[in-house]
Amino acid sequence: MKDAQKTRELFKPINVKVLYVAESPPTGGTFFYFENSNLYFAILDAFEGYFENISFKETTAFLNFFKSIGFYLEDLCLEPVNKLSKRDRLKKRQGGIVRLSRIIRELSPRAVIILMKGIENQAREAIQQSRHTPDFIGVSPFPAHSKQNKLNCTKKNIEFLEYFRDIGIIE
Repeated sequence: MKDAQKTRELFKPINVKVLYVAESPPTGGTFFYFENSNLYFAILDAFEGYFENISFKETTAFLNFFKSIGFYLEDLCLEPVNKLSKRDRLKKRQGGIVRLSRIIRELSPRAVIILMKGIENQAREAIQQSRHTPDFIGVSPFPAHSKQNKLNCTKKNIEFLEYFRDIGIIE
């Protein structure tokens, strides 16, 4: 299997404006930065919906654009947690707070998008511990389990992109 962290680092902007926070890479080898996960396709759809005149058809075109405008995705947990028991999953989420807070402090993004209601408490705790106050914190539905969830995720992320345009994070 590809190394998720090495691949993620290839697409890390020098100046992170918007930090997406997901729960973890999923089991089964899919991953946002491998361009093969439900999350990747939902966020890609949001960007295609917002940036109508840009083509993301080529391999890595979207990820390179995502990076070029200062967007980055980090996970609360580095190891997959989606197949763990509820108790173990919560324990792993709690264990990711300190590492994520260091990342937030280091990156100092203007906005943080939490990509799943289920990790909102841990992500907000990481933001608080980081002592960095983003201009905006949003929560997006996660695109799993149904087509409707994917559509809700895409729609919410288009709304975020419109807001980021309005406050000058993107053009």
